Amino acid sequence: MIVNFGDQPLPDILTYLQNGTGLKRQTIAEILSKSNKFKDFQNNPQQFMDEVKADINKVKQKFIVDGISYHSTGDKYDQELFLNQEIKGYLDSNMYSVDGDKYPFDHVIYDSQTEIKFAQECEKHDRVNKYIKLPNWFKIPTPLGNYNPDWALFIKDNENSEKLYFIAETKTDKTTHSINSSEHAKIKCGREHFKTVSKIAKDTVFYNQCGNLADVFNRIESER
Repeated sequence: MIVNFGDQPLPDILTYLQNGTGLKRQTIAEILSKSNKFKDFQNNPQQFMDEVKADINKVKQKFIVDGISYHSTGDKYDQELFLNQEIKGYLDSNMYSVDGDKYPFDHVIYDSQTEIKFAQECEKHDRVNKYIKLPNWFKIPTPLGNYNPDWALFIKDNENSEKLYFIAETKTDKTTHSINSSEHAKIKCGREHFKTVSKIAKDTVFYNQCGNLADVFNRIESER
C-alpha cells in the first residue's frame, strides 16, 4: 500500500494497529486499502488509528465468540467454598439484610437497585428454595477474559416437584445498553457454557439475562 501525504510526518499506522490488534501488517494494509477512508488518517491520525483498532477488535471478538463451545472437564466446586466466603459491605449502601433461610448468609451484597430488588423477590417467592449472589471467584473462562455471573437459584418446579437450577445475569434494558461489547461477548460465552452444563444435568439448568424474577420463570416456561 502506497500513501503519499507529502512531507507531513505521520505515525506508523501499520505498527500501531499490529500491536493493538495482533493482526499481520499485510492484513491491516488490506483492511485500510478496502475501507476507502484512509484519507481521514491525515486529518486526525491518532483518532483514526484508535477508531480503526477498536473496530477491528470488535470484529475479532464477534468471530471468536460466534464459534465458541464448552466441554465438561469433570471438575467441580466444593460446596464449602460458597459457605465460607467472607461478606464485606455497608448496610443501607450495598448490603441488604435477610432473615429467612433461603440465603446462606445474613446479608446480600448488591451492586445495583436491580440486584437488591431481585434479592427481595427471591425472598418472597415460594418457588425459590435457595439463592445466592455468586462470589467473585466463581468465574467462567472466555477468550475475552473471565466472566462472573450474578446469581444462582434453586427453584421448585410446580408441575412435578423437580429441582431446577437457574443462573441469572441481572441486567435491565438500561444497563444492557450501557455495557461494552466485551461484556456482551462474555455474557454470550456464559450462555454457551451453561448450555453444556444443562445437557449434562438433563435440562435442569437454565441461564438468562433477567431484569426481575418474573423473567426467570418466563425463561423456564419457554424452555419446557
